[in-house]
Amino acid sequence: MAFINGPNIVMDDLIVCYDPQNPMSKVSTTIVDNVVSPQFQGTAAATFVDPSSYPNYLDFNGSNDVLNSGTNFPATSAYSFNFWIKHNGAQSGTHDRIFGTDGNRFEIAEGSNGTLKIYEGAWYNSSVTLDDAGWTNLVVVEEPDPGIYIYKNGSLSQTFAAGRAMTNVAWRLGGNSNTPATETWKGFLGYFSAYTKSLSAAEVMQNYNALKSRFI
Repeated sequence: MAFINGPNIVMDDLIVCYDPQNPMSKVSTTIVDNVVSPQFQGTAAATFVDPSSYPNYLDFNGSNDVLNSGTNFPATSAYSFNFWIKHNGAQSGTHDRIFGTDGNRFEIAEGSNGTLKIYEGAWYNSSVTLDDAGWTNLVVVEEPDPGIYIYKNGSLSQTFAAGRAMTNVAWRLGGNSNTPATETWKGFLGYFSAYTKSLSAAEVMQNYNALKSRFI
């Protein structure tokens, strides 16, 4: 296991890390390896831009670029997702999936107006927007009480009184669970990590500070 900025990353309960700047992670135009475990290898439904041309991010085209994990997300009542993402034009739909699961167990989407939306049995429409220029660090934290926390660039932006445990479920980046995926997301993904715990505000800030020099 080898990280860029690794000593500063929160490691407790980290189960997935896709890091396109790390040659151990972005290994081909269709395979993205998890640098913390042989599980959760990502396989692209279409071909990503050649890593020799774009070594620093994954390019989702909003049409057929979907990254499917080879391992189900484990059952857990608390979990966190950490993204460094960048706009590449407006979304074509109202709920284009950045993160999706089978059965719509838990969904993270971007709307055509650039706002972040969360699904947990119903859609929660946040006021959090992605930046029109430059990279944005988004962290979505789920715990039973009070529910959903959304952080933008290290700071808490919004909460929702909701709570839905993650089941043992298939998941993907860039689209929903249809075959082939629809409501696909358009944008650049510079980093993704997932935890089977709720990150604290201090841990969110720790991860943000560890990686921001690469994106800001």
